[in-house]
Amino acid sequence: MAGSLEDYIRALEHRQIVDIVYIVSAAILLYDLILTLHLEISLVWFSRWNYTKVLYLLTRYIPFAANGLILYSHLSSGASATICSNSFHAAGWLYLAGLDLAEVILAIRTWACWGRNKWVGIGLALWTLCCQVPSVIFWYKFLASLRFGSPVASMQLNNCFVVDSNRFLWVDWLVFLLGEGVALILMVIFAYRTSREGNNTPLVKLIYRDGIIFYVYLFCVTSINISLTLTLDNAFVALVSPVQSAIHSVLTTRIILNIREAASRRRDDFSSDLHLSETNSHASRPRMDFAENQALTRSGGDQEGDRFRYLERYDGGSSMGRSEMMSISTRTVVSHVTLPVTRDARGKKVVGRTELDDDDDLDSIRTSPEDWV
Repeated sequence: MAGSLEDYIRALEHRQIVDIVYIVSAAILLYDLILTLHLEISLVWFSRWNYTKVLYLLTRYIPFAANGLILYSHLSSGASATICSNSFHAAGWLYLAGLDLAEVILAIRTWACWGRNKWVGIGLALWTLCCQVPSVIFWYKFLASLRFGSPVASMQLNNCFVVDSNRFLWVDWLVFLLGEGVALILMVIFAYRTSREGNNTPLVKLIYRDGIIFYVYLFCVTSINISLTLTLDNAFVALVSPVQSAIHSVLTTRIILNIREAASRRRDDFSSDLHLSETNSHASRPRMDFAENQALTRSGGDQEGDRFRYLERYDGGSSMGRSEMMSISTRTVVSHVTLPVTRDARGKKVVGRTELDDDDDLDSIRTSPEDWV
């Protein structure tokens, strides 16, 4: 009798822990969605379709689908071990897809911060591939080891408890940790170089501030998950995945929303300044000329007809001024950052650190906020 009572208490404790973890994971996702839904609607849903929007939506909503499968099978009293196994395997692959897509977003964003440097892009692509291949292999081995049933054999409480598994999951968390570590190092170097060169515009500050902070958060969470995976009982190892997936989804999508919100505010401020300048008298207006009397323009390639021009603003006819790259759309002004326009010893036009021919387009150094991710 005493043994049965102890088994029953242990089963209830097991059930309570599992319930709390799954509900907390779902609550994290739902709470963040409620907080940011207004931004998502205005900045993502109604934006033009591109790879960033697709990655954002997948990273945001795949964890919801995975958590839904887990909660449905776990809360169904009559679910068989086969149904639970199929649900957990499907949810497991969805969790991995969400995590890998989040890593891709972070890699693209890091590459964009480095001015889409070809070698940085190649290095990040190879590194991401090298990280994701072993993560898929060990994730498969982990899912294959899952065993389902009631936590107490004599009590058929629910068959959707993981009663045993291997610990290969720690390898996946280590792979994610290494990937995030490399991205963090690149972001710190980017922040240092930007600060040294004096290009600390508000948008750039936001980019590397959020980038470094979020990378540190992800780095810490992943480190904790490695420790838990190596120390928890085998039956609880699988509980780490929903929390990790939820945190990755929240932080990664927040990066995109923060950048787009900041860029939207700058758009509004610039449009307001432009409107005010148009109401001033002609004598008080600042004169704006094309750098080198020639505009570098880019048209086509997207539905909004964005045009990118390098403009040189002179103060009151002074020969000294500052060059700004402004993204001017037929619908709205997108963004601008301070960049010097000079010519090197060979007469080549140099924008910032990027050398351009006079007829080159600006795809490689585009600063639309959608491309900062």
